[in-house]
Amino acid sequence: MKQLLISGIIALTLLPACTEKPAEAEKKSDTADTCKTKPLNPNGDSELAILMREMTAWTENTQQFIGQHTEMPANFPENFKTLTTAKATDSTLDRVTFNVYANSWLMAYEKFKRSDATDRAQNFNNIVNACAGCHGQFCQGPLKRINKMRVEEK
Repeated sequence: MKQLLISGIIALTLLPACTEKPAEAEKKSDTADTCKTKPLNPNGDSELAILMREMTAWTENTQQFIGQHTEMPANFPENFKTLTTAKATDSTLDRVTFNVYANSWLMAYEKFKRSDATDRAQNFNNIVNACAGCHGQFCQGPLKRINKMRVEEK
């Protein structure tokens, strides 16, 4: 009889603990889901921030392609032309100054698209130089990463 009474007390004691654990797990799961959806930028992901990430990925992929192939890459995203109009995270961005740098990048991009084998590396490096110019003078950025994007000119 004592064993039955002790077993009953233990069961009643554990029952609330068992029902609390799933609720806690669900609460933690909600927190984890919230963390997964947070943007990279604490101020949110603006059109310009997303575009810059796409430009970075394209540049790094193109750098690798140039190092492994003699032909031109086929991927030239048209959305890069929105560089001067993409909404920035900071609404006080000096668009006049930014657009000088953006147009310099766009001109280098267009020139690279028309490159032949003899000037391909130099024209690609001009794209990287345009990135470095803006991020070195106007919008302080990841210069260490940008500088690694250059290709060897032959």
